[in-house]
Amino acid sequence: MNLKTVTAFLLCFMLVMLLCKGYQLRDKSVNDSLLFVSEREHFDNIYAIPLPAGYKRKENQHSSFAHWLQQIQIKKDTTVYLFNGVKKNNQHAQFAVLDISVGNKNLQQCADAVMRLRAEYLFSQKQFDKVIFTDNDGGIYLFKPPLIALVLANIFKLFLECVVQLR
Repeated sequence: MNLKTVTAFLLCFMLVMLLCKGYQLRDKSVNDSLLFVSEREHFDNIYAIPLPAGYKRKENQHSSFAHWLQQIQIKKDTTVYLFNGVKKNNQHAQFAVLDISVGNKNLQQCADAVMRLRAEYLFSQKQFDKVIFTDNDGGIYLFKPPLIALVLANIFKLFLECVVQLR
């Protein structure tokens, strides 16, 4: 694994920890010592969250998954709500909340959220052929662009060929 893959994996793991049902340390003083910035501060996106003393952020290529993740907007409110609008029981598990829609069905839990983010990144890069997921039973799930997109792409290609032939 290269450094970019490891970095992307660690960011995904951190997001899973933020989005999943977390746990609170029993000793509040230990829990407080883990915070390196005031909980009242607001950051526009993940990249804006300051690092602990002594750490440096690695710059990533603008087209990388790591860079894309760092640009995700963060809500001002750190309250986490379930898909049905009810507040999640443990409100001490998250430091920040991503400003993304979760819909109104119980479809995203833990790894599902990271898979969704990865798919959204690939869509933003128009890398539809890379949207591939496998389940625990070895089933493979591929994204296939809507038929209309393929038809329009072929019509446009045909149009370009006609224009070139007319010259």
